[in-house]
Amino acid sequence: MKRQDKQLIAAERLEVIATILHEKHVVSIQQLSRDLHVTPMTIRRDLAELEKKGLCNRTHGGAVATGRSIYRETPYTERELIMVMEKRAIARRAAEMVKEGDTIALDSGTTTLQMARMLKEKRHITVITNSIYAILELYCCKDIKMISTAGLLSTPPFPNSGKGDPCLVGPLAEEVLRRFRPSRVFIAASGITLTDGISNSSFEEASMKRAMVEVGAEAILLSDHSKIGKVAAAIACQLSQFHTFITDTGIPHEFENGIQKLGVNLIKVTPEP
Repeated sequence: MKRQDKQLIAAERLEVIATILHEKHVVSIQQLSRDLHVTPMTIRRDLAELEKKGLCNRTHGGAVATGRSIYRETPYTERELIMVMEKRAIARRAAEMVKEGDTIALDSGTTTLQMARMLKEKRHITVITNSIYAILELYCCKDIKMISTAGLLSTPPFPNSGKGDPCLVGPLAEEVLRRFRPSRVFIAASGITLTDGISNSSFEEASMKRAMVEVGAEAILLSDHSKIGKVAAAIACQLSQFHTFITDTGIPHEFENGIQKLGVNLIKVTPEP
């Protein structure tokens, strides 16, 4: 538990530093140490991590921004209105993979919520999820058995930001999840790169995604092309851990080549009109 708290604080601090870099272009180790109430050594490690991600170049006593930035996630209610046609097409293709008698796990996210809506006509399936909205969507479906992971209700990665997904997270949620072996798990992401894999603005949500991938016999990543090339503060898992990636036809050609080299099955769908 203590270890998770420390990592969560580190993830928050990384985005704060990245934001300052983006705004001021140049940062000082001593000034960041005073402002963030941590030691200069901690700031040096943070800057080294940001440099690995290509976000800055370290200098004597500080760092200079490179122009790349950590993705700051928009509020869930706004994300529901973005790339809707692409998300529906991806969700429909993913739902086609679910057969009668299957036990699946469904991650939180706006694309996986679209998938939950596509599952309503399925018969005799079991859905394990930490998504509050997915539970509400499927609650009245008599042929679908719903299992909630329990856990803590997620909080936004930054106070009063209105960001983050309405979902259940934390050690209890992960412990419940690890009692099951779903045939497939369906995962959403805030950011996707070939180097960092999938990432999320909340460490707790990233940790839950990682646990879900670990318990599933087959992991399927669902994301529209707008998430590609973005890096959020907390890394969840690598792309090589996924069996399949379902996305839309807007995927960059270079990324398509890269993911196929990793051995991931790529499915491209055409956005619905």
